Amino acid sequence: MREKANQIWGNFSIKRKLLISMLGITFFCCMIIGCISYAISYELVSDYSDKFVCNTMSQVANELNGKAKYMNDIVYDISLSGDLQANIKKLKQKNVSDYERLEKIRSIREFLMVQLCKSPEINGVYIYPYQEDCVYASQLNAAKPLNLSKYSQKKGYSFWTYNDEELIVGKAIYDISNMNYLGNIIVTINKSYFSDAFSKLSFTQDDNYLIVDERNKLVYCEKNVDEDLFCKIESGNKENVSTFAYGGKTYQSCTFDIQLLSWTVSNVIQDSFKQNALFRLKMITGLVFAGIFIFVISTISIISKQISYPLVRLSESMENLTKGKFKTNLSVGVKYKDEIGILRDSYNRMVVEMEGLLRECETEKILKQEAKIHELQMQMNPHFLYNTLDTINWLANDIGAKEISEVTRAMGILFRFSLGKEMWISLEEELDAIEQYMIIQKYRYGENLSVNVEIAEEQLYEEIPRHLILPLVENSIEHGFCETRKKLTIAVKIQQKEDEMIIRVEDDGAGMTEGELKSLYQWMNKSQSADIRKQEHMGIALKNINARLKLYYGEESGVSIFSQKYQGSVIVLSIKNKQRELKVLERNLFD
Repeated sequence: MREKANQIWGNFSIKRKLLISMLGITFFCCMIIGCISYAISYELVSDYSDKFVCNTMSQVANELNGKAKYMNDIVYDISLSGDLQANIKKLKQKNVSDYERLEKIRSIREFLMVQLCKSPEINGVYIYPYQEDCVYASQLNAAKPLNLSKYSQKKGYSFWTYNDEELIVGKAIYDISNMNYLGNIIVTINKSYFSDAFSKLSFTQDDNYLIVDERNKLVYCEKNVDEDLFCKIESGNKENVSTFAYGGKTYQSCTFDIQLLSWTVSNVIQDSFKQNALFRLKMITGLVFAGIFIFVISTISIISKQISYPLVRLSESMENLTKGKFKTNLSVGVKYKDEIGILRDSYNRMVVEMEGLLRECETEKILKQEAKIHELQMQMNPHFLYNTLDTINWLANDIGAKEISEVTRAMGILFRFSLGKEMWISLEEELDAIEQYMIIQKYRYGENLSVNVEIAEEQLYEEIPRHLILPLVENSIEHGFCETRKKLTIAVKIQQKEDEMIIRVEDDGAGMTEGELKSLYQWMNKSQSADIRKQEHMGIALKNINARLKLYYGEESGVSIFSQKYQGSVIVLSIKNKQRELKVLERNLFD
């Protein structure tokens, strides 16, 4: 079964494979990301919804607390009024006349009418002097509150209660001079005074808000609520959102304390508030992923076509190539530099090269024969010169011309050294060539020329490019002598440091001026404007050596020159160890 599936899959075109693979990967990734995103978003929306409800109800509780405090302050200010207390104390006197009594009652009523206007929600203000009838000011013909003992029991603190139509707040009045009990003040308030806190709130169409006293008795509710639903609301945790089912529906409730009243305020909303938010989240998530999926399908179709079409063309061209049609080139629209473009260009180059190779095969024998003849000619010329120098050396020995014999012998050795086939030689071989060169120069300069070589024995077998040091010694001799320098000493020093090998060729000859040194550096750096005049030969040699060092050992290696007029010159060759080791390894691998 598995082999059959692999066979079916293998027979699909590349375009179809790419399309199916990318669609599968995209769908899988979208499902994973979608599920994770929805789960996270669900938690965030739920938390946000619960926090929003809690924060809103907390603000409602604070607003109700503020309204209660405002009304307590009104009652407190009335009870502490000096005029009110003076009038009450006058009424309590036994020898007060009826006229004075009526005047004091009128004064109290006028004072209460002023207090009645402080808030439109106040229905009435009632003063109960001790052992006297009620003196009151009222906007309505409402019944006077009774059960005054509750207010006197609070010892001066406000006490809130209610009836079917009003909220009632009252407190005992105490003489501010001696704290004697004078009576009670009671203020009746319209229940709409608290309902204003809910008027701007709307979570759902079926919102309901309840105020419950300390005995779990319903003080106020916006809409009627049956006893079972009321019990479920009150059983919820305070300051947290509680979710419960009732009547086939899901509700949420949140309860906060009204601290000044020892009452609680609760809301009850249908769970559709959260469900609506989650439904919108589902719709948005679905639309986003549908858009992504459509975009991915379109993009994959375009990309798969761009990948498969050149490969199909390449396959067709290769099939033609097997039939000997070398004129087949791939030219597919715009030339891109991606992997397929590189493959196409490489294939085209291969076709051109194969066609060229076929043409070259026709002349290969002729070229080989010409190369062989040229090689034989190159071998004959050096042998002819070697034989000529040997003949001169033999004749010089025969007639007793020792100097001519030594010079001729040295020239022969130098000639063989210069025409050697090996590109790389040991330092020992290079120094031997310098020694032969000095034998020839000694016959010209005599004791006026000397060369000293400093090198550790283990360095003699280090390999360097042929003709690296000898041209520097030749330059020192050629340019070191002048009218003020009749003698010349040359020192060749080879040192091995931690990260490089240093070759120094020093002389105490004529040296160079700063301008000549600058021109020499310009020549070495391929500056066409450099004017080196008599140093032209030196510049060519140094330029060649500098280029060879950088070619063989990298850009960090090269030639440095230090010189002062009539003080001599120092040529320093720097060869980095790492590049030198890599070069040795390369030669060992390919030699």
